Amino acid sequence: MYFLEGFEKALKTIYLIVYPYLELESTREKKNLTCKALKKAYLSYLGNKHKGILFPSTLSVEFLINDPRIDVLKHIFKLPDHDKESVVYYESTWIKELLAHAYNYLRNFDQSLFTLFELSTSIVFTFVSHVPGSETVSAVPSIIHINPGKNWSNSDVIEVFIHEMTHTLLFLDEQRYGHYKSLDAINHEKYYALTGILNKKSPVYLVLHSIIVASELLSLRNTLRPIAPKFHPNTVTIIANAKRSFDSLCNVTSIDEILLPRALELLSKAYQNIINHEKKLFIDQ
Repeated sequence: MYFLEGFEKALKTIYLIVYPYLELESTREKKNLTCKALKKAYLSYLGNKHKGILFPSTLSVEFLINDPRIDVLKHIFKLPDHDKESVVYYESTWIKELLAHAYNYLRNFDQSLFTLFELSTSIVFTFVSHVPGSETVSAVPSIIHINPGKNWSNSDVIEVFIHEMTHTLLFLDEQRYGHYKSLDAINHEKYYALTGILNKKSPVYLVLHSIIVASELLSLRNTLRPIAPKFHPNTVTIIANAKRSFDSLCNVTSIDEILLPRALELLSKAYQNIINHEKKLFIDQ
């Protein structure tokens, strides 16, 4: 969403959603609005909506490792309990160092991207299992679960940050515009299609998200230029899978009866961006 829509549009979406929580009348005028005031309002909005979660009180993202608040989050994310082997893995200091290093690298890599990540993300927590990965859930947007692999590089973590931030921004965009004509129908099996990165058959809302995530990752890689990614597939595979996913979604019967115009607009933009990256890859070779 950062690369597809731009910093200003993502910022405006957050602003419109948290507007009632801006404390001072003067901050409600965008010309006087600071990132600190916007994040404070965003955290108030989240705290009011999710009263069982203790959100941070600062602009910075809060990283939770070995923190009692994870007990609440693991149930929301439906994570299994640790086994003995993963507890040893979980207590390793390298996880904290890896996440902190990637966070600081992102700050210097792209200031606008970093600012949007800070604004839209409240908590990143680690609750380790044997399968590396990450997740954001619609029940509590702004919170990211990351289980880093031992072989992950700095670039892998940054890609995961942007991957999950994209989901959060899509949840907020959906709240602003609406993405689906029927929330009941989006889980119906007849609307299943292939996801954009792993090509797994999934509900239409996951497919929509995955194609946009694929588009964002390709744009990120255009400047980040990771060497041998360990978590996401290589660029050629992402392009091929995303195109296959788009075709799969377009072949779903009456897809325009499920997706609202805003979702169709984002889907079209993401696909065009994917095609542009494919052309650039071909030229570079």
